Formats: sequence, C-alpha cells, structure tokens
Amino acid sequence: MVDHLTKETPIPTKYTIPDSNTTKTGNTTPQVTREFIAWQKSDRLLRGWIIGTLSEEALGLVIGLDIALAVWEALKDAYA
Repeated sequence: MVDHLTKETPIPTKYTIPDSNTTKTGNTTPQVTREFIAWQKSDRLLRGWIIGTLSEEALGLVIGLDIALAVWEALKDAYA
C-alpha cells in the first residue's frame, strides 16, 4: 500500500465503456473497473489508518480529502 503514497503505482482507470459490438444488450454505459475498485478499497483502508492516528489539530487539516495521497501530502506540507 505504500505505493499509494509514493506514486509508484498510478490510480487505475475508473471507468471503461463496453464495446457495443461485443455486448449482447448493446449496453454502452460506463462500468467501474475491477482494478479501480481494488485500488479504492486499499486506499480507503490506508487513509483510515492514517486518519486514525491523528490528533484533533491535525485532523482538521485533512477533513474532506478523499484519497490517502492527498491526506499524506497535506500532513507533509503542514509539518515539513
């Protein structure tokens, strides 16, 4: 999970649009990719671990940030 904080692994593509020629229903509604779902699950766990260790003062810096990298960078910038 460290790769979420080091940017070694980019965030996977969130959506894919099925090819209308290969789907039986002709459905071309964007679908969330399995890779993104797995990444998001890990990222939420990591973000929760980080946030769970913060003081109330530090917690105020990260409220509303939606990914672990954003939380990590906000803390790094505030306490560097």
